[in-house]
Amino acid sequence: MKRLLVALAFALAPFATHAQSVQQSGTVTPGLAPYWVTNGVIGSAGNAADSLLTSLGVTNATSPAFCVNSGRATAAGRQRLCLGAPLNSAAQITLQNYGTATAQDLQFVINGTTITIPTGGGGAIPSITTPQINGNLICASGTAGGLTGCTIGTAGQIIVGQGASTAPAMVSASGDVTSISSAGAFVVGKVNGVTYPASPTTGSVPYVSSSNTITYGAIPVTGGGTGLATLTAGGVLIGDGTNNVQLASSASIGLCLLSNGAGSAPSFGSCASGSGSAAGSNTQVQYNNSTALAGSANFTWVSPALTIGQNATATGQLVLANGGALGTSVTIQNLGTTSAWNFNLPTGAGNSGQPLLSGGGGSGSMTFGTLGVAGGGTNCAVASGTCVDNISGFSSTGFINRTGAGTYTFTSTIGLINGGTGANLTASNGGIVYSTATAMAILSGTATANQIVLSGSNTTPAWSTATYPATTTVNQILYSSSANTIAGLATGNSGVLITSAGGVPSISSTLPSAVQANITSLGTIATGVWQGTPVALAYGGTNANLTASNGGIFYSTASAAAILSGTATANLPLLSGSSTTPSWATISYPLSATSGGVPYFSSATAISSSAALGSGQIVLGGGAGSAPTTSANASISSGALSLGANASVLGSVKLFGNTSGDVTIRPAAVAGTATVFQLPADNGTNGYVLTTNGSGVASWTNPSSGGTVTSVAAGTGMSFSTITTTGSVAIDGATAGNFQAGTSNKVLTADVVFTSETTTTFAATQALDFSTFFNTKITLTANITSFSCSNQKAGQAGQIRFINGAGPYTIPATFGCNMKFAGGVQPALTATNGAIDVLIYQCTATNYCVASMIKNVQ
Repeated sequence: MKRLLVALAFALAPFATHAQSVQQSGTVTPGLAPYWVTNGVIGSAGNAADSLLTSLGVTNATSPAFCVNSGRATAAGRQRLCLGAPLNSAAQITLQNYGTATAQDLQFVINGTTITIPTGGGGAIPSITTPQINGNLICASGTAGGLTGCTIGTAGQIIVGQGASTAPAMVSASGDVTSISSAGAFVVGKVNGVTYPASPTTGSVPYVSSSNTITYGAIPVTGGGTGLATLTAGGVLIGDGTNNVQLASSASIGLCLLSNGAGSAPSFGSCASGSGSAAGSNTQVQYNNSTALAGSANFTWVSPALTIGQNATATGQLVLANGGALGTSVTIQNLGTTSAWNFNLPTGAGNSGQPLLSGGGGSGSMTFGTLGVAGGGTNCAVASGTCVDNISGFSSTGFINRTGAGTYTFTSTIGLINGGTGANLTASNGGIVYSTATAMAILSGTATANQIVLSGSNTTPAWSTATYPATTTVNQILYSSSANTIAGLATGNSGVLITSAGGVPSISSTLPSAVQANITSLGTIATGVWQGTPVALAYGGTNANLTASNGGIFYSTASAAAILSGTATANLPLLSGSSTTPSWATISYPLSATSGGVPYFSSATAISSSAALGSGQIVLGGGAGSAPTTSANASISSGALSLGANASVLGSVKLFGNTSGDVTIRPAAVAGTATVFQLPADNGTNGYVLTTNGSGVASWTNPSSGGTVTSVAAGTGMSFSTITTTGSVAIDGATAGNFQAGTSNKVLTADVVFTSETTTTFAATQALDFSTFFNTKITLTANITSFSCSNQKAGQAGQIRFINGAGPYTIPATFGCNMKFAGGVQPALTATNGAIDVLIYQCTATNYCVASMIKNVQ
């Protein structure tokens, strides 16, 4: 009845008269009210059993304004039930009969139980006698309709039920509640029997000071605290058994924290001999320089970044040794960066074989995934012919021919320029493959043996008429022994080729007399002394008149040999010219070197050898004119980098932020014996935390898998009960994918809730994964024959834009996917090329989504 009243009132309500384009969604049923499906779209609101209206109100301050009639006003008899809320009188529910209709009772049915008020159908309203009671409560007397007064209590008492047929009693506060004020405020002296101070001071921390007693103040050492309310800035905490923690501090720079023996607190003092005091410039990493500390501009620390090298001065290098059998190191260095960028590692390990994709060098992380075509990849995760299509964009068949930059055609044959024949050839037994002006061809085989192929004059080759011998004798010369017959000429020792008076060739050791008289030039003279012009380079000479120079170097100019004069300075190396004369260097090299040392510039004109450097120790520059050295406080052994030295230098690593700030990682002054912190073998899973097994081996652990929280600190937007120690609580934030997938136990932030519209790739059998979007669009390039939907969630709402291509194209007559449309009428797309239709959906369950189509959105 309530929904029928709502629908009727909505149908009678006046609508705004301003101009608006309104469309109808689904079918309209006579007698049912309309409702706004979305902006500009009206549909049927349904009936009283299944109404789509969610809000309705009526304003009338003088008379009943919301009525339901059993018939029209013209009926012979009818009943009318009205609701009214006058401005200046009591609200009313009225039931009135008209005409021939008889008066009826008014019933309230609550969950199947009927309560009848016999206003017009006979009987009487049950009477309830209300006693006049001053200061007491009213209780049921036990007789039908009877009330009586309950026992009055004293100030601060509360009412406590005593069970069926027994009046409630007034009782005083007890247990942890010490009293109750007249205003109803409970005063709690204890919680579960534990006493709490009444007024703790600001900044104090609660702790158990004795049995069942909580005290606010500084947490004692026995409770895991320091026992101190304040700590000296820059001080070092020192344990003293169960007594309060002591502090050691110093206003001086370069002092060391020195042990004062067992049982005595350490203190700051002058560093022991050999350790020295701080040296170098601010931010430079300290190292042991034999008798004093030193720093290097090539090795600095500005939190949280450790900088190796200097821009425009020294290239930073990080050398990683190989602990395997090969023992070969790998150097990581920055050789050519012209602008700063970040190498942000991915948040996950990716899958085997996936490439590492750039995050842009800014704040974004790199990712593991499929390399797209724009990055030189195939945009394929699995090898297939589609990968080639992705790269080339080809769809034709045949052989690919590149006709220009980025231009390709498909041919039935492979052209000559691409290593093909350019023609469809027919084989010929014994034929020869040759080239025409545009393609390959086959010269047909010949029936005559021992013919050879002769070139054409820029045209087809041909078989020779003459025949050639299949074999020859060593040292013979081929000649025409008869017409069209090639044969071998008998050879002779120490002879020359001559011909007879008839032109027949032969080999003879005597030249014919006619030839001897015609010698006009000689070849190379093999013996004797040459006193002519310089012999050219092509004949093994120098092509120049040279003058010797003691210690000089023989070299070549562009046209002749030359000699670089010797130098009076010993140990100078020879330097090549830029395609010109070489020269002597101005920097001398040592004649010998120290084993285990390194060469360095001892002056502007000399290179020297340093002393032997310490095994495994990091090499540090010595400054101008000084040899590099090593530091016992910085060394590498068996793949391990060691910083600091026991009893003298506390090792640490400082990491700098890319904008500001720094973080120093260092052990305790008493670091234990060979403490190991072994990192996991992979990057772990998002949201996991790093835990240790107690033996130095760390691993990634799911924090939601259980455990006891022993340390919590107050944070923005957090509330919790009393804790006994300080600490922190991490919030597991949701990603956009978590939110779309409905992942449980995730904290939502605004950037995750308000996400952009996604693009769903078109498919004839269209799959819609509702865990990947709220709002999405599909551009149709053909008809969609069916929909399949997955991961629909109760409470999910959004829209799906259908952009019609050059079809126009259609969707199936039955949408499916648990989508419910007004009147059960399935939507259809606007039959216009380029039209945009928007499907609005709201899921109330995983298998029930109310939807409506807004057509031809412009």
